[in-house]
Amino acid sequence: MAFNIEKYYNNTNNLCYYKYPLDTMNKMLGLNPLSNTSIMIYTKRFNDNTPIAQRNTFDKSSIEGFNQCIKSKKPYSIHKAESCSHDNNQHIYDETGLKFPVVIKTTQEPRFDIDASDYDDSAKLGLFRYTTNQNFKKKYNSIRICDCVKDNDDNSKGKSICKECWYLIGSASITIQYLLEEFYLIKKDQLLWVYSGNRGIHCWINDKDMNNYSNTSFFEDISQPLSLIRDEDIIKELNNPHSKFKELFNNKLHKYFIKYIVNTSLFKKVIPLILEFINCYYNIIYEKIKMIFEDKIYLNIEKWESFVSISTNKIITNWSNNNTNEVLCIPHEFIVMRLLLPIYDKNVNKIGHHLKLPFSIHNTTQRLSFPIEFEKIPDIIMDNEFINKITLNKHICSNKKECEIKDIMSNGILLLETWLNIK
Repeated sequence: MAFNIEKYYNNTNNLCYYKYPLDTMNKMLGLNPLSNTSIMIYTKRFNDNTPIAQRNTFDKSSIEGFNQCIKSKKPYSIHKAESCSHDNNQHIYDETGLKFPVVIKTTQEPRFDIDASDYDDSAKLGLFRYTTNQNFKKKYNSIRICDCVKDNDDNSKGKSICKECWYLIGSASITIQYLLEEFYLIKKDQLLWVYSGNRGIHCWINDKDMNNYSNTSFFEDISQPLSLIRDEDIIKELNNPHSKFKELFNNKLHKYFIKYIVNTSLFKKVIPLILEFINCYYNIIYEKIKMIFEDKIYLNIEKWESFVSISTNKIITNWSNNNTNEVLCIPHEFIVMRLLLPIYDKNVNKIGHHLKLPFSIHNTTQRLSFPIEFEKIPDIIMDNEFINKITLNKHICSNKKECEIKDIMSNGILLLETWLNIK
């Protein structure tokens, strides 16, 4: 049974689990603390398949109206829009003379948007700008060293995400979870992690105190303390023994780096970038580290352990402390943090930036957006087999073969229901 978008919303065949869970999504939309819920529905034009965006607003109680809208419009993607409260005693008039209540507050649920392509613009992010005497042999535009930053067959550079740069998504999820708990006492089970359907992951937060933030103040008040963009900020935090980021390195990220980069084939790809950082900030050890990293006789872990040993040598520490040009931290700590700290999409707090709801279909890739168990995020492998399984136009379900999307859909619904029931 070949799948199509209509069957996703109107399917009555219980053999196929690849269908939109209306009841569960009604509950998620009910999280909104205001009276109305706004969603953006993305459909396709019949003649040229161009995406069309339509805003639809529903009262909390109009569950049937929402269901009818979804079933009739059959959208590829459903996005949660900002919601507004109004002053019914004040009105404004548009050019037609119709009056509307004055909007007095606009809110969105607190959330994070991690997109792999946001790691690609080093100039915009302020990478490599700390030292006044840059010594880079190459001008890297990205810290994402993988095949998916290259031009694809359709000339759309970096549109998707591959199994090699997925480590950025895993480290971002670990960082966000750790720092939210350390800074704001938000527990792991209050976070819902959702694969976007393309090149990133979304994190939704179920916390009644955070729901009071407007969309513009959330990133400034909550997200900013969790973000280290510039190199000097990383160095400053790592030089502070009481820093939460220092704890993050010691408790989480160094172990993650060894497991998902040093002990994998990815290490060979990131070595040139690591050497560029060392050459720029720690040139006293550059030649020694370069010789070890490029020597094929050593295993990856042996190369890294040698670097850590040199990095923590008292001679290096003294050199760093006495260097008059820069205040540096321990070299291997900086490398790990520079390569693993997340780059947040700051546009997530702007009006018009709508996050895709779970179980939507990505317009371009036609992949399913679905919740992921936190502990399993780093181990997802974005290979062809997995991508085919979650891609709409490649989905096949028949009486002879069990639906391959069954576990992903049922587990995703369970995760979302559990998250919604948190008090």
